[in-house]
Amino acid sequence: MQVRSLTGSEILLVEDEPLIAVDLAHVLECEGARVHHARDIEPALRMADFPSLTAGIIDLRLATGSAEAVCEKLAHRNVPFIFYTGAVAEPPARFAAAPLIPKPAPPPTILGALRYALSADPRDIVAPLQAAPDLLRAIRDGEERIERVRALIARLEALGSDTSAAQRLLASLHNALEAMRASARTSALHLLGAPTIFPALSERTHLTKNPTTQSAPAWGRPFHKKGQHERGRLTASTGSVMRAGRISFPELDAASVLVHADF
Repeated sequence: MQVRSLTGSEILLVEDEPLIAVDLAHVLECEGARVHHARDIEPALRMADFPSLTAGIIDLRLATGSAEAVCEKLAHRNVPFIFYTGAVAEPPARFAAAPLIPKPAPPPTILGALRYALSADPRDIVAPLQAAPDLLRAIRDGEERIERVRALIARLEALGSDTSAAQRLLASLHNALEAMRASARTSALHLLGAPTIFPALSERTHLTKNPTTQSAPAWGRPFHKKGQHERGRLTASTGSVMRAGRISFPELDAASVLVHADF
């Protein structure tokens, strides 16, 4: 993953405050970028279709309305963008992967966020991190995304770029991932039929079964394979053992993977 230069890029600047637009356009042009400025929604929507467009800087709230339609069009084309706005503290949920810089901000902060957006994997800058029907896959994807974002931030810092917006975005990714992990833990306990009084699992809780047997154990009580004498117990790393109904192998494996997935 390489850090992209702004030289030669074409930036859609959606900003209805003239002085801010002039100053920001000057900063971008000094970096070698070409700026397409729109003060209103309609011209911004037209410019969002420019085939040579490489990124956008969006003021979310304009005098003529919300610029979310412009963001929708850019996201549909996989054109990265950042928010530079004083209207909201957080981006809309469906654009949560886009960096947000609150107004006012110095040029290095805006340029650093824009370099991050241009250099990030398109999957990481357009689509927000969210739960999916396959929760385990969503958690793995989230972990991989966080590693990619961390690596890019390190490269930007090595080049002296401001990474404050990217760091805030990384923190929000961590929060989203922790929410999915908590949901997975709850789902695993429900799948196993554990009683509601089961103590809270630790951050790295995992389920184990006796490796010498392939029988399906009951939660918290001895089990054995028919015709053999190996005995084992389904336990948790917290050391808590409680009773529940007998479960089948597919259920055990799924729950074991869910709870062991580095939560």
